[in-house]
Amino acid sequence: MKKILLSACALLVAAATFGQSKMINSPNERLIKKVINTSAIVPFVTPSNSVTAPPPIWSDDFLDLGVWIVDHDANACSLDWQLGLNSCTGDYPINDISSTSAGNGWAMIDSDAYGGATGGTEVEDCWLTMASPVDLNGYPNLVLEFESNYKSYNDEQTYIVVGIGDGAGNVTWPDLDPTTDITTMTNVFKPFPGVNATTPTPYTSTNPELVTVNITPALVGLSPTELADIYIRFHWTGTWG
Repeated sequence: MKKILLSACALLVAAATFGQSKMINSPNERLIKKVINTSAIVPFVTPSNSVTAPPPIWSDDFLDLGVWIVDHDANACSLDWQLGLNSCTGDYPINDISSTSAGNGWAMIDSDAYGGATGGTEVEDCWLTMASPVDLNGYPNLVLEFESNYKSYNDEQTYIVVGIGDGAGNVTWPDLDPTTDITTMTNVFKPFPGVNATTPTPYTSTNPELVTVNITPALVGLSPTELADIYIRFHWTGTWG
């Protein structure tokens, strides 16, 4: 499974997993599960002798950093995700994520440190994207699950974006900022809906927090070619958050 660490000082991803929606709760009792967008998802079930978890369709734990592409909007900022064993260095740091694969490292956004160095005037806009697509043909109900440690401040938003390729790796990605209205975007999700850029409500997760996002709506009506060319992006945007 893949973990994400998100914080006002940092957004960190440690490991993520794609899987069919009928899943078993993690045996790690330290994790607090939050399920996002559950209207089309099969309910979670309690482990028993007669139930086994479906194998993940795709997973990553940051052992191989080549799995991800790091980038940002050069017209907005120079902030990038950091991959590996990195710690927050701003004035209000949070602890490193205590994820189940933390020994391999994680992905982190340290907006606190960046905003402190630049004066906090930029609308930071950066993302972490799967380098290669996953084929989701034959899977009608999909969830993305990851571990996170996130402390928000204000004027920020985190998005999960499902990138739909054309069969040749070409994807049209949405232009997102902290106040973007995503109600008509079926491929964009907020894993932390309590974070609101227009009426800031600071958010602090547990460490780690297990987040499960139902991405099924993004796949409805896609052609087999499109379903064979699916990417996931973790997109963070904000100002000194």
